[in-house]
Amino acid sequence: MTTMQDAGQDLAPDHGEIRAMLDAIIPDGEPFEIRVVKLRKQTPDGLIEDSFNKAHTGFYMDTGLAASHAARYAGVHCAGVYVTLNQLPSHAGSWGVDRIAKGRGTTDVDILRYRYLYIDVDPLRPADTNATESVRTAARERASHVLAYLRDAGWPDPV
Repeated sequence: MTTMQDAGQDLAPDHGEIRAMLDAIIPDGEPFEIRVVKLRKQTPDGLIEDSFNKAHTGFYMDTGLAASHAARYAGVHCAGVYVTLNQLPSHAGSWGVDRIAKGRGTTDVDILRYRYLYIDVDPLRPADTNATESVRTAARERASHVLAYLRDAGWPDPV
């Protein structure tokens, strides 16, 4: 989650929005993973992708602390910050408690159950490109069609 600064210039992570999203999708008291991908490092010439640090991860129980840490990385410091949507074992918190660092990340065998049905409605586009307004509009239209279909089939409303 980001907010606009200076009338559409740079995007800045919004800690409050990140926390609200985490509070909406993570049940109280359950561990979850924050993963930071394609970290960039500072050099005399600016930020460059660090090919040796493809991903860092952290396991949290506290959405406020996780949001704070995620906001530090989001934006120019990495290509993306992600959160696990599915239920992890209760001992997952011991894999890297309350900090983002190199280390073990969640794998498929760690997932105890699926909490959500994730549907990606972004149209195909070249890797490492940002969506245009027409691409975002197409995604919103597709999402509304999917929502109508799932409602008609008896699914609950999305988070």
